[in-house]
Amino acid sequence: METSIFDALALYQAHLIQVNPKSAKTNFDLTITALSRYTLPAWGYAAPRGRKPTKAEKDALESVLKATSVKKLIHGLKDQESVFEAIKVTDDQKYANRSRLKAFIEWLETSGLLTTKKNKVSNRTPKINRGNGSPPLIRNNPRPTPTAYALKPNELSETTIKEVQEFCDFLTKTRYPGRSFDSLKPTTAENYKRRLYRIFGWFVKSGRAAIEDLSLDLLIPKVKIRGSDFESAQEKATQAAEYLDTWLCDFLAFLEERECNAKGMIGAISPINVLIKFQYKSETQDPSFHKIPAMTVIRRYLKDLDSLAKSQGSAFNKTLKMMSLPDVFTKIIHPLRLECRFKESRGVTRTDAAIASSFQRFLAFGLLTFMPPRRQQEWRDCKIGNYCKLTDKPKSLVPGQFIHPLPDESKKDKRHGYLYKDVDGKWYKDTPAESYKTGKSQGHRKLEIPNTVFADEGKTFYDYLEAFLYGYYRDRKGAWISGGQLSYGKEKIIGEWHNLRFSLQPKVDFLFIQCQKGTKFCDTAFANLIKYAANRLSSKALTPHTLRDIYATWFLDQGYSQAQISSLAYAMGHSEAMLRKTYDERSPEQRTRPIKEEMHTIVGDLVNGDRLPVATKKVTVDQLQHDKETLEKLLAILTPEQKAAMGIR
Repeated sequence: METSIFDALALYQAHLIQVNPKSAKTNFDLTITALSRYTLPAWGYAAPRGRKPTKAEKDALESVLKATSVKKLIHGLKDQESVFEAIKVTDDQKYANRSRLKAFIEWLETSGLLTTKKNKVSNRTPKINRGNGSPPLIRNNPRPTPTAYALKPNELSETTIKEVQEFCDFLTKTRYPGRSFDSLKPTTAENYKRRLYRIFGWFVKSGRAAIEDLSLDLLIPKVKIRGSDFESAQEKATQAAEYLDTWLCDFLAFLEERECNAKGMIGAISPINVLIKFQYKSETQDPSFHKIPAMTVIRRYLKDLDSLAKSQGSAFNKTLKMMSLPDVFTKIIHPLRLECRFKESRGVTRTDAAIASSFQRFLAFGLLTFMPPRRQQEWRDCKIGNYCKLTDKPKSLVPGQFIHPLPDESKKDKRHGYLYKDVDGKWYKDTPAESYKTGKSQGHRKLEIPNTVFADEGKTFYDYLEAFLYGYYRDRKGAWISGGQLSYGKEKIIGEWHNLRFSLQPKVDFLFIQCQKGTKFCDTAFANLIKYAANRLSSKALTPHTLRDIYATWFLDQGYSQAQISSLAYAMGHSEAMLRKTYDERSPEQRTRPIKEEMHTIVGDLVNGDRLPVATKKVTVDQLQHDKETLEKLLAILTPEQKAAMGIR
């Protein structure tokens, strides 16, 4: 059934209110005027006679709009121009009414309610503002950016770098002599290393040490306890703990001056905990290191800071980064897909590398939103296979079908996930336990990539993915078909072949690569890929981590069941408790709304003398099937008519 102009106007009015509530009514009224007075007369309908339409004229207009399809507006601007010429309107009236009708038609096209035959609409990107034309970058934290104090690796001596690398090996190697805990992920060790470089920088800039004197012993003096006089060794260990206590106190005071909150300070000193285990690995067999005085000091600080963090508010303005989940799709995802077109808004043909960058942005957002968002590290570190043996082709493949196989187990790096296409025609991400943060608890995962359909252009998410990976044929009007579609025997369009991902000159086998460099994204660069696009399109300081907040917050606020929330948490790669503790960004008003609504009913019943409703526990069909007593009670209170309506005998 075709959409009527009346129904489309109702949706457009809701859109205007969402964009700018203050100007929504004025702009909507002007749109009605542009239609009723300056467009409908070209279709044979009379315009209102007076300055304000009568009730009869309003009713007649509503009937016309309900009976007229939005397709009538394909030539709406041309029809409006004929009315302008017929009634001799002023230039100001022309401009005001043409701009309102044009804005309405453009919204219809963008939302997929109206498809025009104009090539300039279907093959050009929306206006992409960059540089001076883009909105200012929104920062979550309004305070001035503090001066960096971390040292860079090239500023350290070779001896210090070797010490730090040995510390990282202690953390990450599968087996290490004297280590009392399981190996950590390389990304965790890298984070610890970066924080150690900051502490080294503070030691130098505060005048506590020269660069050439930096070492791990300077942070945590190593004391020999085994094979030494107990009292003497204990005294030295206590002195080392007092030294640690002194510089930790000064370092935390320095962080407070920089307006660092308790959470930030916990992160800043977190390497010290494992550094003590590294320094004393040969001096105790107690895995808790409880008898090492330095460990008592760091645990005291971490405990105090954890208590403080629970009472502190967020250092960030949440309104600057949070969006509703539907807004993410309408304000960011949809425009990013339109930006994959091959011509700029002014009609200039874009380079293959520019188009590839747009495809990459859209795919990165799609993989973080079309399925429950995983941690950005998983997609940043995701690889793709570069070759396969022709002799290993599955016999079940039909002519024209293709797969993008996983590398052989012997060739596969288990620290990374791999994107691949299986014999069932679906794309998956192979996710070894070693490749993500919670892999030890959740194990190996095979994540299906959803093939979202985009009805307005007849393409799917797989089309965009395969065009990015393999390239595409594109004709002069902008119609394209991916290399993946060609393999299925689809007829090649008349056009030219364009490489997309390969136009970025990749030097690595990672799915996402930095433009111009051809190298893997670091964590900051990948976060900026998301942040800058979101800021440009929505003026929100949205990051990959924020997307996880948005998903958790939206599903919790919509009242989904505990089973669904638990499933969401598992799909995102963590526990339900972690989802509620870390990612739930609901405001106090949102958290208390369900009980407020319930209290409104209860108080109303009490005030009016009605019987107080008895709270009942919701149970699912599955629970009832396993709870025979409750099921029998439920069946006992049903009337014969109710049982018959439910198909129960």
